[in-house]
Amino acid sequence: MGDEPPTSEELMKAMVNFTRVSTVWASDEVILKWSEVSRRFVISEALREALEEAGTEPAFSAAVEPLFVFKEFLLANP
Repeated sequence: MGDEPPTSEELMKAMVNFTRVSTVWASDEVILKWSEVSRRFVISEALREALEEAGTEPAFSAAVEPLFVFKEFLLANP
């Protein structure tokens, strides 16, 4: 954990690696919740990029919404 935030590419690599491992070892509930988390983050990133190109920023709620889904993932039963 450095001072620099991870790049989108680094985050994507981490998600792909976690997906590989969880597909083999995680419960069905965890896999389904992880699938939802990863979709939400991809959608959120696409929205952020589109709004950035349009010269505006997403609403705060749109930016943090994937984090609430991630919290649900963390609380999913193994």
